[in-house]
Amino acid sequence: MRDFITVVDAFLAATGRAESTLAGQLFRGASNRIYEIRHVGRGIKTDTLDRAMQWMSDNWPTRSPVRWPVTVERPTRSTAKRRFAAVSVVRPGQKRQRA
Repeated sequence: MRDFITVVDAFLAATGRAESTLAGQLFRGASNRIYEIRHVGRGIKTDTLDRAMQWMSDNWPTRSPVRWPVTVERPTRSTAKRRFAAVSVVRPGQKRQRA
């Protein structure tokens, strides 16, 4: 759990977001969950932890001087994020351009 909190603290520093905002994004609206993990000792399931770490890795701001903590292994960028990034948007009435 220490690695999770380390990454949370770095992500908050990198983005300037409030802890409750990040918790709401990571835990489907449970804006006090990080507080409970940090101060009350509440645990989280492994798959939930993995999804939260993946989300922060995928959404890490590229222009921030704050980097992913070197003491924590960073998940590789998710394939879902890659697929989403590769999708082109075609607006109504606009023709799709071929590569």
